[in-house]
Amino acid sequence: MRLETIKIENFRGLTHVDIPFSRFGCLIGENNAGKSSVFQALNMFLKSGTAVDTDFLDRSRSIRIQLSFSEVSEADLKRLEDGHRTRIEREIRDGRITLAKVYKGPGRGPSWSSRGFPRSQVHEGRNRRHIEVWATSRSNRRQCEGHVPRSCP
Repeated sequence: MRLETIKIENFRGLTHVDIPFSRFGCLIGENNAGKSSVFQALNMFLKSGTAVDTDFLDRSRSIRIQLSFSEVSEADLKRLEDGHRTRIEREIRDGRITLAKVYKGPGRGPSWSSRGFPRSQVHEGRNRRHIEVWATSRSNRRQCEGHVPRSCP
């Protein structure tokens, strides 16, 4: 499995960051460019961390972190627990999967996959899907029910 892109919005000092990765990734930048914020966002996503007030660059907007993976293999799936594997396998298309977390306010953000978004909010790109808008608030719960089990706020 290979991390293909990271997209981060409204996290700490990052307004909007879209980082494509090659086989070798290196993050270089001046002091205060946001390098540490990229790694902190990745850490928060992967460890199911919670957002705090100071994580929001603009408190009127949600934080969103999106990871796109390619080359997802059967060996990668075998590392998952049975319940997770069954759920994730359905989301993989052509060895690719896009996962996202949205933090509307402090606390944990709901997890989504590319299939977890209503069709009107998924736009086809070259050879992969790009997520443009996410239903994130509790008022949108009915809108996202049935798309990905246990992913709604």
